[in-house]
Amino acid sequence: MKEEKKNLIQIRGSGGAKGSAPESYHADDNLFSRQFASYLDLLSEGPIKGLVYGDSSIYFNEIRMRDIDLQTGDIATKLNHENFTFVTKDGESTQTVDPNFFDIYPTSSIVEAKNSAKLTYNVSQFFTLSSSTFEKVNADYLKITIITNGHQVIYMEKNPTSEVSLPYTGGEAGDVHPITTLFTIEFRYVLADGTVKTINPFKGNLGFIGKTTSKYAKTYGFNIEEIKNTDGLVDWAIKVTRKTQHETSSEVQRNDDIHVESIEASIADKLEYPYTAYVAGSFDAEKFSSIPKRTYEIDGRIINVPKNYSPLDYNGRKIGLNFTYFAAETTYDLNAVIKHGVNLYTVTTAGTTHSSEVPTHTSGAETNGDAVLTFNAGFTYGESITCTESAISSVNIEGDINDGYTALLTFNVAHGLTVGKNITLTVAGITGDDATYLNVTATAEVVSSVALKYALEAEDTGLTTGTGSGVNSAVATFASSVIIDKIDTTNDYLYLRDLGGLNSIALNSTITGGSSSFTAEVASQELAFIPANYRRNTTTGIIGQYDQDWDGTFYTSWSNNPAWVFYDMLTNKIYGLGNYISEDEVNKWELFSIAKYCDELVPAGLDAADYLAIYTTNDVNYTGDSSGEEYEPRFTSNLVLRTKQEAYSVINSMASIFRGMIYWLNGEVFTVQDSEKDPIYQFTNANVINGEFTYEGNANKNRVNQVIVKWNNPQDMYRLREEYVESEEVLQTDKDFIKPKSIVAFGCTSRGQARRLGKWKLLTEKLNTNTIAFKTALNATFLQPGDIIRVIDKRKQGVSWGGRISSGTNATTLILDREFAIESDYTAADYEVMVSYSSGKALLAQDSATIDISGTNTTLSRGAIITTWR
Repeated sequence: MKEEKKNLIQIRGSGGAKGSAPESYHADDNLFSRQFASYLDLLSEGPIKGLVYGDSSIYFNEIRMRDIDLQTGDIATKLNHENFTFVTKDGESTQTVDPNFFDIYPTSSIVEAKNSAKLTYNVSQFFTLSSSTFEKVNADYLKITIITNGHQVIYMEKNPTSEVSLPYTGGEAGDVHPITTLFTIEFRYVLADGTVKTINPFKGNLGFIGKTTSKYAKTYGFNIEEIKNTDGLVDWAIKVTRKTQHETSSEVQRNDDIHVESIEASIADKLEYPYTAYVAGSFDAEKFSSIPKRTYEIDGRIINVPKNYSPLDYNGRKIGLNFTYFAAETTYDLNAVIKHGVNLYTVTTAGTTHSSEVPTHTSGAETNGDAVLTFNAGFTYGESITCTESAISSVNIEGDINDGYTALLTFNVAHGLTVGKNITLTVAGITGDDATYLNVTATAEVVSSVALKYALEAEDTGLTTGTGSGVNSAVATFASSVIIDKIDTTNDYLYLRDLGGLNSIALNSTITGGSSSFTAEVASQELAFIPANYRRNTTTGIIGQYDQDWDGTFYTSWSNNPAWVFYDMLTNKIYGLGNYISEDEVNKWELFSIAKYCDELVPAGLDAADYLAIYTTNDVNYTGDSSGEEYEPRFTSNLVLRTKQEAYSVINSMASIFRGMIYWLNGEVFTVQDSEKDPIYQFTNANVINGEFTYEGNANKNRVNQVIVKWNNPQDMYRLREEYVESEEVLQTDKDFIKPKSIVAFGCTSRGQARRLGKWKLLTEKLNTNTIAFKTALNATFLQPGDIIRVIDKRKQGVSWGGRISSGTNATTLILDREFAIESDYTAADYEVMVSYSSGKALLAQDSATIDISGTNTTLSRGAIITTWR
């Protein structure tokens, strides 16, 4: 086909001829009306510890509301879902209704359209309800919606001189700019005696700041319940007044008419929902085509735990210190500065300065003349400390009535926090008119190495922007009431617990609360897993350096130890078996032994890359292993029970977490665990009926050699995952095919724990290949399920190693029921006699217990004879 030639039209350049008018400026629209969706999610029977990382622990469609680095604990500043607000309650018995809850979930409400005439400058309009179906005095929360059908200013002349609400004084004819329109919303109410009062619930001007060529609406709400309770009222109205002039002129044309579209009155839901943990929130509906799936990361139920027990803490900190000493000796004034990791210290004694280089940084005492310096002398175990950064040089209020206000704190020196992350801080000591809004506990954004910014809970209040005053004595606290769990006196480290997921330890900040007269400066900090311990004083609650005896009493705390989660399920009267089983009917002493076994740190058994750092530790101060291998608790329980289930099935499943079983004996619920124990009794051919033991084995073809363990992976939204565990030794020698078995690791969120369960199952299949049966007399009636016994059967061993004592002539002479010959190459001293006897004595069958004997709490070990009881 012949190609045709075409002449293309070309357009080049713009701007017209020399001297022609330039193109006018048109600002982009920046006011957009939004719709919000609200939700209410019940999380748990309460009370619970709560969201682990605040809003970072809320997921929409499996995306965190705010990203967090689980290796460092740093929380991102940017929200992944904008325009999101929420309130949460942890399920306390006395929790109160959050005021933010009122407008989202009213019990009943009424909306009346007003479509008012346009608001004119300084002319007030009043709006109230006219419906007879709603008693105005019953309203708890009021909303008023203000609209504009267009919001912009057009310059009709170049460089207009009008002084009314112009964005700036320059500009060309035809320019279109955003504009500011201010107004006030006041609440006018009448008391029973006829007194009329007017208040401004927003404490200042409200307004629209920006440009739009289409309809824009904004709703303002406020709570009147406190006014009703304090003053009482018989009638009310909402007063709206425009505060910005809006007349057009030959210089400018303002399109900024505003109207009241509607008012809404609602009766608030005043139900406190005791013992119910929930999250209520609202989000921008523009981002989702449907209501998103919500998921939450929480530390769950607060339960009863032993008073000498402190649970593990995934969000602990390991901090290195710089010390500053101020001490006085008998004849010398001593001022010393000791820096962490620095080999030079300076001592001033009697007006003379001495410097000395320390070859290696060590703890203990370093002497220079008459001066003695002691590291870590100022901190004790279990001490509550506070981390502060007090060098605030200025505070600046930023923002406007449209977008809200923020406070910018600036420090004299670098604060040591991670730039671009969120932290929780408490500000105190700022004075001035705005101190009420500035001295708060809030989530702050780390905007630079010397500055923090936090939102003020004073939206639409018309705060005065600019540099504030009265900051000379202001203090910013990054963490308070943090507990010292362990002190490394060799390397000058403190291990801290109870910090919380949102708090932070800042470099160069000051630690206070030490028992000595000196302070410490933070030189380094890292996230640390703090294992559970039994060092808590049962009287004071302070964590000590050494294990404490348990007196049998409890206190409430969060814990994921499966033994105490199991105890809670047995004794709780709301969702457990507490209405059928009392606390006195549960053998708590055996559970205590099981709980300590669960908390022991064991090698995780996998490469560290398979774990998040917060779930394991390789710190020698806790593991005792300097190889760097990762350790974790032997058993933890992380589960959600969402449906009704048969009680016996649930408690058996929970006992399976720690390889346990339950049984009822003598009016008590007993729990036993498959763990290493010493035998407490022995049976021979002489103390079983007819001297007979019967054996039964299982066929090799029935023994599994591969176990598939199902567990929940926390790194994949806790979805079910299968872990394959195989016995290489058995597979290499087994000529048969693979014989798999699938089991469920109930409440397991650790791959290492799942693998240990699989290995236990394989070892059970390999080693427990026989069962033994025999009959005996009353001498064995004290034995209970789970006890370990020793069996000596002469038919299997070919020689008799057991018998009976015919009589005893004295304490050192025994007459046996048979002849006994000493084997060749042995002497009588090589033999050991073990005697089992029956009498009216009670032996302790567990590892240890503290028992009230004749009014004295006595600690006994397994096998001890209990002579009296209470």
